[in-house]
Amino acid sequence: MIWICIICSARNLKKSEVQRESMPCHGCGSTWRARATGLAVLQGLGYKIRPLGLIRSDWSRIGLGISDDINLSVALHSKFSYSNSYFDAFPFLDIRNVPIRARRGFEFVTCSDVLEHIDTGITKAFIGLRSLIQQGGFMVASVPVGQLEGHAEFYSGLSQFEIEGDKVHWLNSKGRKFIDSKPEFHGGRGQNLAFRQFSVNSFKESLLSAGFTEVIEIDFAPKFGVPKLEYSGLVIARC
Repeated sequence: MIWICIICSARNLKKSEVQRESMPCHGCGSTWRARATGLAVLQGLGYKIRPLGLIRSDWSRIGLGISDDINLSVALHSKFSYSNSYFDAFPFLDIRNVPIRARRGFEFVTCSDVLEHIDTGITKAFIGLRSLIQQGGFMVASVPVGQLEGHAEFYSGLSQFEIEGDKVHWLNSKGRKFIDSKPEFHGGRGQNLAFRQFSVNSFKESLLSAGFTEVIEIDFAPKFGVPKLEYSGLVIARC
């Protein structure tokens, strides 16, 4: 099957199994997840689905990325009043403590595979994300989801932690010491230690509890490099 990358418009031949981090585009290197995030932004904004390069620029659409894929970030920046932010680098944004001047400032926010890496204050992070978005706006959000019933915190009651080699030394709120000899690390820049695992339901419930009014699945688009994938963990959350 030939598909066209929704981010860079390169033509590709499907060669690999569909997974969240697979099907790399030979043009920009984007994975299924990055392309699905871009697709969801266009769906949320009400555009006819086509590669981002064919979208007419509209600087009235204001968006914010939370540690977005660099290729997706460049493409969105070329079409909308969009900027990217980071938890550990400039331009810095701690979504657990959103500045007043940023609240309700954006029509759309993208937050792809970030929330599993927030060490403490995960409820504040969800609420902080909601606070960024204007009424009637939306967030494209994703996390790796497991086929479990609920939500699993790997370091329950975490107070502080330190990574030494391939182990995590951590303290809980009562001062008790633990060593995790098999921590879960994900690829990418920044803090890549995973602190939790969401289920499909627990992720949606967390978004709704934070004040989002509707959480929907994206409409897949195989011809643009986003074929259907179960347990994708990627949703559009509307305000």
